[in-house]
Amino acid sequence: MATNCKSCGVTLSPVEAPAGFCYQCERQLDVSSGGHQGPHDGPLPCPQCSESTDSLKYYSVPFVLFFWIAGTWSLRNEIGCPSCIRKSILLYGLINIVTANLLWPFIILPWTLINLARSFTSGHSSSVHELLH
Repeated sequence: MATNCKSCGVTLSPVEAPAGFCYQCERQLDVSSGGHQGPHDGPLPCPQCSESTDSLKYYSVPFVLFFWIAGTWSLRNEIGCPSCIRKSILLYGLINIVTANLLWPFIILPWTLINLARSFTSGHSSSVHELLH
């Protein structure tokens, strides 16, 4: 059964709602009463593959579009189990090879490598803890 976030109104799927926070506005939610949910350090469902994991990762991944004269960039918030988050990190890292041009080896590559290394740590990422506590 789908749930609506009381803060931003986005509809959360049955896979997303049990995680305890809205992926759109990043606010905590309590599916039963609409109030704040207490701490949750146990397994959470991965919103990408629906598998339960005790190492949910939540990272910002850069997306750069830069051509010699002008450019734009944004941060994409990606969340998932270690396997799914690695796929997302690598995908955006590879896309940025073409779109970031000269910035790729100086900004995108280090950012990608740091996020990949962080994805191998055990437990939920600190961003997930901040959202849930």
